[in-house]
Amino acid sequence: MNKILINVKSVKVLDYNRNTNNYDLEINLDINGNERNIKRTYEPKNAEIIYKDLIEFIKNKFEEENTVFSDDPLEGNIILIDNVEDIEDKMIMFFKKLNDKVRGFKTMRVHEGFINMYHSFKGLSISF
Repeated sequence: MNKILINVKSVKVLDYNRNTNNYDLEINLDINGNERNIKRTYEPKNAEIIYKDLIEFIKNKFEEENTVFSDDPLEGNIILIDNVEDIEDKMIMFFKKLNDKVRGFKTMRVHEGFINMYHSFKGLSISF
């Protein structure tokens, strides 16, 4: 049985697209001591739903990549995400703040500072 330990190090916003109403995220992971970045696109919606989907996506991605085809039921992989309890609250708060910022941007009626606000999404991040 292989144990795959995943440590979520950071989540960063790469870009926000107002036309399609979604933002691109880059998730920095440490997998058994190896650094890995994955990208995912989300629409601003409930922060808890985004968090659960992101954690499920991470688990499924590395379960598929490390699938062992065997008749022995004990030859599978165990995927563990380290510090899930610690990152849950921080990540949900990050997504809530990001969604609030998107909502504020979409309701913006003044053109002053529009470009600056648009570019302010890039680089927003949280580290764990």
